[in-house]
Amino acid sequence: MLWILALMTYLPIFSGLEWQTFEFQYIVRKDPSNQAQFQQTTLFTDSIIFLCDGSALTDQPQQEWTRQTFTRDELEERSRYCRHQHQEHLDWLHEIEGTINGTAEILQTRHGVLANHSGVFAFAHWGVNGEDFLTFDPPRLEWQPDSNMATSLARSWNKHKMRNQHFENSVLNVCKSLYNTLVKKQRLWKPTRQQGVRTQLTKDGVPLHSGVKLIGPHPNGDGTNQMRAQTQKTSVKMLHAFSDATSHRRVCWMEQTQPVTGGSVGWSRRRQLMPVQPPLMAKSLQ
Repeated sequence: MLWILALMTYLPIFSGLEWQTFEFQYIVRKDPSNQAQFQQTTLFTDSIIFLCDGSALTDQPQQEWTRQTFTRDELEERSRYCRHQHQEHLDWLHEIEGTINGTAEILQTRHGVLANHSGVFAFAHWGVNGEDFLTFDPPRLEWQPDSNMATSLARSWNKHKMRNQHFENSVLNVCKSLYNTLVKKQRLWKPTRQQGVRTQLTKDGVPLHSGVKLIGPHPNGDGTNQMRAQTQKTSVKMLHAFSDATSHRRVCWMEQTQPVTGGSVGWSRRRQLMPVQPPLMAKSLQ
């Protein structure tokens, strides 16, 4: 199997054991102008929790609990780590290109930890041009070639014990420390209670205060909720949906002037209005 696919799907199988995973995934690829493009993805229990790309080199939280539990200083520390890894990976790509017969168009690395009741264990795997390239053995502080192209590079890097010790301390131990931090933050995090959604039907710009039935909110099963407003009034042309918590607004224009049964809007866990198809044909106005 190509390593480029294994990067995203690889999970060791340990029969009968419950493992948690934390890892950084990196990719450096060359664009058509031969400029290196960089991206760092952080995963915890198979979910993406941070993302940092080469354009801004700012590590952005991707989950609600990471947004809520990481302080500004901690987020800046994550971004500093991303900037450091950006430079390290560019240097590694340049070094690899000097040792293989060919061009390194894409470098992928992944390192992290596997944890269960018996301990926390580090790993590091590298791929070049979609194929297995190097594996780091933390207990022995040695690089093992996974490709004939990597043999000379592994032999060269294994001569530098201090460098390998630095790799273990600065990279793999960071993963162990951050893994423990994430476990604690996720355990202590309590979701904030979402504020409700108010809907309002208007007739020719005038709010309807009677003859309107509100149903919901009901969960959609995908992390959003749905609230429905119904009326038997005629010529209802506008459905306004807005929140007490934000200024987001979704407006639908009803094309029919016969008795109607309102429309529907969804409310996401991130407190943004999400459109749900109304029972009547409607044009959505942003």
